[in-house]
Amino acid sequence: MTRRTRHSSLPLNARDVIFKQDALDALYQAADGYPYFVQAYGKVTWDVAAASPISAADVAVAAPEAER
Repeated sequence: MTRRTRHSSLPLNARDVIFKQDALDALYQAADGYPYFVQAYGKVTWDVAAASPISAADVAVAAPEAER
């Protein structure tokens, strides 16, 4: 996601963190569309990503931890 959303109070906006579209797609696919798991994968990905923008490669690194 390279554009700002209208939800400026979101933590990622406050910290100038960007999730690239490929990362969002990878999160959704890994979570099989379940909102809880999207959040779980998103949190672990956020924790392990070295820098913004967060990419699908970051999701791949985070997946084993998120699946625990």
